[in-house]
Amino acid sequence: AFSRRTGSGRVIVAVPRLLATLTSQMNETPIGERVWQDTQLLPPADGWRGGLHNAMTDRCVPVQPETGAVRVADVFDRFPVAVLLES
Repeated sequence: AFSRRTGSGRVIVAVPRLLATLTSQMNETPIGERVWQDTQLLPPADGWRGGLHNAMTDRCVPVQPETGAVRVADVFDRFPVAVLLES
């Protein structure tokens, strides 16, 4: 994942790599809790400014209140690529 910021906005792009090691079946899609388990994206040093919205799936991604992290299982819940926008 990487993040870019401009003015008052930020975008985070997340794309998995080395997928063959994550899935046990060749036809398995690398999405959801079973694949990503407790993997997290940590917030940037200045934190998120609000919630996160996945532009690829048009869904909100919950931010953990204790740590500010987001679960990768939530980010890749329906599609294994994410473009997250701060809201």
